Amino acid sequence: MWDVIVKRFHNLRITDYLILLVILLLGVYFFASFYKRPESIFVDFTAMRNNYSQDLTPPEYWQLDGIKTGATVYNPFGNKLAELVSIEKTPWRLGTMESVEMVMQYKAVYNNREKVYTVDGKPLRVGDPMTVNFGSQTFTGLIRNIYKDGNDRFAGYAFKSGKLVVKLRDYDPWQIEKLKSFVLSDSNGKEILRVTNVQSVPANVYISDSQSNQKIYLGKSPDKVDATVTMELHNVLCQSGGACLFNYYHQLGIGNGFYADNGQTAFGNNSSIMDFEVD
Repeated sequence: MWDVIVKRFHNLRITDYLILLVILLLGVYFFASFYKRPESIFVDFTAMRNNYSQDLTPPEYWQLDGIKTGATVYNPFGNKLAELVSIEKTPWRLGTMESVEMVMQYKAVYNNREKVYTVDGKPLRVGDPMTVNFGSQTFTGLIRNIYKDGNDRFAGYAFKSGKLVVKLRDYDPWQIEKLKSFVLSDSNGKEILRVTNVQSVPANVYISDSQSNQKIYLGKSPDKVDATVTMELHNVLCQSGGACLFNYYHQLGIGNGFYADNGQTAFGNNSSIMDFEVD
């Protein structure tokens, strides 16, 4: 049998060899285009945004309470799809809600034609919403990042500590007093914000003129205060020569508002960043 095959190959013409070569190359091309190889990748999830304002809309605390590191995700056939590698939660709206950052490790395939990772046929794209089913609980969030190596999670960014000075206007004195001992830690016990100094003065009182286009100063308020709050930040991501973000979502720019909540008290209404510097 082998001798017959060898004899026939010897009888082939040059054009026959060229045709076989073209067929072989086409086969390799289509195999490379359609073959989807399984890979281990990491996917970062964050909370959804409000459809109208696009502000962060964290889930209520009970929606995250039972989701722990090591939780496993399966497909309908019982095959393991993913595992929760880490979860970081911080209070929001006095603890009734929690901002969240999740890192999931997926077994995904890479679609060479579309240049995208897929899980059970569903594409993973940064910015898309996705629901993760942990069995007894689900989480719907936005895909923030996709990467193959855990060291690449914050590629292009550097973790830094910094000092932030924020001006608060028209607050109750008792709330400002409580801010003097304000500390914010994430759900893993990592301290990410600590107030170091609070200075307050009676708030200025204004009224608008009859055209509502100019404020008229009336004097000092008897029951409201303005405060300058200085704090240390320990979870700041900075681009080289670019923007800095606190706790993954707060843009730290002079004049921007700033919100912080440790589950017991919060500040952020009528606020503006006066000064910011990083180590």
